[in-house]
Amino acid sequence: MICFENVTYAYPFSGSPAVRDINIRVRPGELVLVSGQSGCGKTTLMRLANGLCPGYFRGVMKGRVLIDGHDASSMTLGDVSRRVGTLFQDPEQQFFALGVEDELAFAHEWSGLPAEVTREKVRHAAAAFGLSSALDKSIHELSEGQKQKVGLASILSQEPRALVLDEPTANLDPESTAELARRLRTLKESGMAVLVVDHRLYWLEGVADRVLVMKSGEICAMGSFSLLEDESLRQSCGLRDCHVEDARASLPDGETTAGGEKERGLRVKGLCFGYPVSRAGASF
Repeated sequence: MICFENVTYAYPFSGSPAVRDINIRVRPGELVLVSGQSGCGKTTLMRLANGLCPGYFRGVMKGRVLIDGHDASSMTLGDVSRRVGTLFQDPEQQFFALGVEDELAFAHEWSGLPAEVTREKVRHAAAAFGLSSALDKSIHELSEGQKQKVGLASILSQEPRALVLDEPTANLDPESTAELARRLRTLKESGMAVLVVDHRLYWLEGVADRVLVMKSGEICAMGSFSLLEDESLRQSCGLRDCHVEDARASLPDGETTAGGEKERGLRVKGLCFGYPVSRAGASF
């Protein structure tokens, strides 16, 4: 579904390529995880997969990116986006509307679908992501996890054949992260090709079919998730741990209230704080 053939790409006015000689394939029904420390080129790889490079960012590309068997260089960004949906790290940056229902309807209305067809797609997308009760809410009222659901529901309602996600767990709590992993497994099983770019690794254990590790614009390692067990590889490439324990289980239960229940959450008593004072006498 997504194929890179000897791809090298440099941004405009850049003295060196952001990625070099990339060869990867993401097949239907497969999830590929790309990781590496900041600046390694994984975001550029994502932009090449969804057509933003060079379609929007311009620059110079050598080699070929194929989307569903078609050379991306001969396709418009609209053509690419109909085949490859993208969920960015901050979904709010890709929203066009202020309300949940309007956002879910936006792409369908602009594509000229009849109103009743659009309403049905909105109802189906909202139900699939548990957003039916939030249709009349403002985007700004939602939690980060709910915003991500709106973004993903909007994308999938357009029925792309591939999905690209940019650090999708950055703003999610552990429960929402686990829910996202389950949903991606379901999408993969339905035949969708999924490319995930992320610093976090642990949540895709048992879901990712292959892992690509990037360093200095090149793929330095490729294999199954067990590849990340190599501590020397993680250290040399700036990778995070591939197994993370939920630290909340080790936190104290809290004090017992007058009603005999445990008090949960964060409690602060007697806290004082002051900013340092500059020489001129003004605080900063």
